[in-house]
Amino acid sequence: MSYPEITHHGAINGVTGSCHELKLDENNAVLIDCGLFQGAEVSPGGSVIDQLAIDFPIQNIKALIVTH
Repeated sequence: MSYPEITHHGAINGVTGSCHELKLDENNAVLIDCGLFQGAEVSPGGSVIDQLAIDFPIQNIKALIVTH
């Protein structure tokens, strides 16, 4: 694997749920936004109030950058 690498966790096929992980190296990453899916756009697990858990590993996330 070569770095940096970006993984899109949300807002791939729509405009809500923006969440992108920028992996800087094997042990360090930053999260760019961490939005929720809204309206007709739903995450694979649905879009209800009791399903707000982050569904990817976060142990290497060192910071969250909020763009909007």
